[in-house]
Parts: sequence; structure tokens; C-alpha cells
Amino acid sequence: MIEKRISSLEFDEALKLIAAYKLQLMHELKENVLVDNINIQNDVNEKTFKALKIYYQLYYKIELNWDDLAVMEISLLKSIDYNKMAFVKGFGFISLFNFKELMISCSILKEEEYCQLKKRYR
Repeated sequence: MIEKRISSLEFDEALKLIAAYKLQLMHELKENVLVDNINIQNDVNEKTFKALKIYYQLYYKIELNWDDLAVMEISLLKSIDYNKMAFVKGFGFISLFNFKELMISCSILKEEEYCQLKKRYR
């Protein structure tokens, strides 16, 4: 039986394929895992916290405390209306876009939605 030798280029391509597959699986697991809460406490500054506190009080009737940022309910974060949040006093567009980028990194907001919102505010 004659065995085919694998070249280093073929090996490198195989490694790229395996790495891409691993990233795909990790992304799918992240989307499909039933996680109810997320910790954003270390990623939110005081200005964003104040805006979230006002937003949660107005629209969810929830009194938000700093420690609550460590166990934020994903369903509430997903339902945030960024148009309404943009009008929270002291919370500017730069803060809003930074918050949206955080939501993208946490897989709460899809990048396509962010781009649509970004066009609206230009």
C-alpha cells in the first residue's frame, strides 16, 4: 500500500480549517447556550451606568444598583430601545455607540443591527 505524503502547505491549510471550525463551534455554542445573565460590571463606566439606571427605572420599573451589573438579565438588555436610551440626559451618542459595541461583544446586539442604527444617527 502506497501512502501519500502530506506537504507542509497541506498541513497548514488543514490547521486553518480546523481553527476556523473551532471558532465556528465556539460562536454557535455562545449563541445557543441558555445563559440568562451576563456580567458587564467591569465594562460599564459611571455615565453608562447612570443612563442604564434611568432607562431601567423608566421602562422596566426596576431600581438598578451597581452590583446588579454583575448579573444583568440578557433578555432585558436585548429589549433595550436605543432610540429611547439616546434621550437619557447626560448620555451622548459616543456613550451610546460604546454601549452598543459592548452589547455586540456580548452577543446581545448583532453587528448588522448596530450598522443600521449607526446610519440612522449620521
